[in-house]
Amino acid sequence: MTGFAAIGLDHGHINGLVRECRDAGGVLAGYATHSDTLAEGFEAQHAPATRRSEDELLADPDVALIVSAAIPSERADLAVRAMRAGKDVILDKPGVIDLDALETLRAVQAETGRRVRVHYSELESNAAARTARRLVREGAIGTVLHYNGTGPHRLDQGKPRPDWFWDKDRNGGILNDIASHQIAQFLVYSGADRANIRCARVASRGQHDGFEDMGDIVMEAGQAHGYGRVDWFTPPGMPVWGDGRIVLTGTKGMIEMRKYVDPAGEGPGAHLILTDDEGPRRIDCPDAPDFCANALSDAVEGTETAMAQATAFHLMELAVTAQRMAEEAQ
Repeated sequence: MTGFAAIGLDHGHINGLVRECRDAGGVLAGYATHSDTLAEGFEAQHAPATRRSEDELLADPDVALIVSAAIPSERADLAVRAMRAGKDVILDKPGVIDLDALETLRAVQAETGRRVRVHYSELESNAAARTARRLVREGAIGTVLHYNGTGPHRLDQGKPRPDWFWDKDRNGGILNDIASHQIAQFLVYSGADRANIRCARVASRGQHDGFEDMGDIVMEAGQAHGYGRVDWFTPPGMPVWGDGRIVLTGTKGMIEMRKYVDPAGEGPGAHLILTDDEGPRRIDCPDAPDFCANALSDAVEGTETAMAQATAFHLMELAVTAQRMAEEAQ
């Protein structure tokens, strides 16, 4: 069993990361946070869990992997400290919020040989997304030609958002943040090693002063084109935090994912519809997450089964590039 630690609990995605690592057989050696409130919430979900200092966790020889959902602007520096301490790292998205931080990560990764990846939960933790990935790789819809993805989010989650959530200098902006899910999914489903951002836009529609609450991107990877849209306008009546959907168009068929809910239909859950020469039909979504399991193994074996390091850096760069492109167009 491989030891791991959680450092930085500022975003709720840390809970999914810890659960998936534990489900994969990882042993939670402890956690570190600046906040007593966050510590209380974490222990309520992950007991037994021991609060320790960051320095203590980084020095622990039984800890091979650090997982973090720290404030986005602080994640790169944490990853540097962890890699220099001999640990692999999984960061919540976004991994970095500027290109200088990315170049530092590249240099330290080359220096230490440790691995730093970003966990895109909308791809890695969703059963419909994972089942679609398998179907695409099996050739169920032929060659993917187009990706159309939407990632709406609910702004009001029933408790106040932290100050950093409203500050672009700390959260990185809407495209670098939640549209990074769309970029990662497009690259995976296209089957390409590299992609380009062709167009990017952001908007602030007045929900909070200066806060970007809508954005979209146009992407290209080989012969595949893609469009992604994100926003913070999920209405209170939606039974989940966002009606995320993806439509993949291939040379031999189509896949539609209603990833979290089939509104006015079958309700919450992962839904996948495959249409090919045999007609449309719903497909069960049994594919379980394995990203964290693979990352735990990689941390011990020195492999890259969770995600190639080059791909991890490329996805971070694309998200920052999209955000910059949108800001320069305003």
